[in-house]
Amino acid sequence: MKRTDWKNCKIGDLCEVGRGSSPRPIISEKYFKDGKIPWIKIADATKSQKYLYETKEHVNDYGASFSRLLKKGSLIMATSGTLGFTIFLGVDGCIHDGWLYMSNFNGVNKNFLYYFLKNNTQYFYNMGSGAAIQNVNTDILRNTPLLLPSMSEQEKVSQVLSNYDDLIDNNSRRIQLLESMAKLLYDEWFVKFKFPSHETVKIVDSGTDFGETPKGWQVKRMSDFGDVITGKTPPTKDEENYGEIMQFIKTPDMHNNLFVVNTEQKLSEKGVSTQKKKTLPPNSIIVSCIGTVGVASINAFPCQTNQQINTVVLNKQTHREYLYFLCKSLKTHLENLGSNGATMGNVNKEKFQSVKVLYPDEKILELYSNMCAPMFQQIKELQLKNQNLAIIRDLLLPKLISGELDVSELDIGVSGAQV
Repeated sequence: MKRTDWKNCKIGDLCEVGRGSSPRPIISEKYFKDGKIPWIKIADATKSQKYLYETKEHVNDYGASFSRLLKKGSLIMATSGTLGFTIFLGVDGCIHDGWLYMSNFNGVNKNFLYYFLKNNTQYFYNMGSGAAIQNVNTDILRNTPLLLPSMSEQEKVSQVLSNYDDLIDNNSRRIQLLESMAKLLYDEWFVKFKFPSHETVKIVDSGTDFGETPKGWQVKRMSDFGDVITGKTPPTKDEENYGEIMQFIKTPDMHNNLFVVNTEQKLSEKGVSTQKKKTLPPNSIIVSCIGTVGVASINAFPCQTNQQINTVVLNKQTHREYLYFLCKSLKTHLENLGSNGATMGNVNKEKFQSVKVLYPDEKILELYSNMCAPMFQQIKELQLKNQNLAIIRDLLLPKLISGELDVSELDIGVSGAQV
C-alpha cells in the first residue's frame, strides 16, 4: 500500500528535462578527429550499471558544439529500444539524441529519482509511441507522475538501495581489473612473444600469414582446440520447451560478461531433450557468429545456445584462458569473414572452425593457465555475488520506492554523497 503522506509530483517539476542531440551527419570524421570528450551512445551502457564511466568514441570541441554536453551526475534515459533504461553519467560528456536527460534537480534526491525510474520501466513501454519503434519524448518524461516522500526519507530509501549498487560497482571494477591483468599477460606472451625464457627460443618464419613466430609454435585451425558446436533454438511455438532447467544463451547474455552466469531465457527438461547434442559443458568458449559477430564469453554452467553462437568445447582446460582472449581478438577478422553485403554478418560453423589461429607451445599454455585460472575463478565468483546482490536489491526496490517498507523511523546513516 502506498503511503498517504507522500505528495504527488511530476518529474518536470523536480528537474530540467531535455533530449540529447547529435552532430549532422554524425559519422563525419570532422566531429571526432582528435576528440577527447566522451560521446555517449545507448550501446555504451548496460543494464548492470548505475554509472557510465567509459565510451567507445569521443568528439572534439567542434563536435561538442553541435551536441548536448552534460555534466557528470546527470541522469539519462534511453528513448527507444530498451525504453526507460536509466543511468547516471559518471563523466562529463555529450549524449546522443537517443537519450533524454534530467539535471538541475530541485526538491528531489536524484538517487531516489533514479530508483523510481528503474522501478517503472514498464510505464515507459506503455507510454512509448511510434508505429515501428516505440519512443519516449520529453513531454512524456516531464509529465510522469510520482509520489515523493520527505527529503529525509528519500535519502534513506536511496541509501539502502545504493548500498547494494555500490557493492555491485566495486565488484565490477575488481572484475575489470582482474581481466585487464590477464589480458596484459596474454599480450606480452602471445602477441609480443615475451613469455618466460623467450630469450632462449628462436623466432622463425612460420610460412603462413602469421609471419615470424617462436620455434615450436604452430598455425592450426580453431577446431584443433576442441569440438565446434553450433547452437539451435527449440521450437518456440511449444511453450513447454521453456522453463527453469537449463540456461539458454543468446548474444545479449554475453555482452560485458567474461562468464555467462545467468540468462534471460531458460529451457525446460523437454526443451533440453529436444536437442541433447547441443548441451555444452561448463568452461566452453562461446562466440557470437550471426548479427553482432565476435562477442566471446565462457559458460559458467551447463547450457545450450541459440543458432547465432558457435562454441568450442575444449579438448584441454589449460587452453581456456588463452582461447578466450584469442577469440576476443578475432572480432574484426570474424566480422570481415561473415560479411555478406546487405545481409547481417554470418560466420557459419564451417567458416568458424576453419579459422587459422596460433597454437603456442603446450608448456607455455599450461603456465599461462596456471597463472590466470585463479583470476578467472575470482571473476566468476564476483559475477555470482553481483547476481545475488541484484536479486535482493530488485526485491526491495518496489517496496521501498512505494513506501510499502517504511524506513522513516530507521536509524540509517546517510552519506549524502551523490554522483
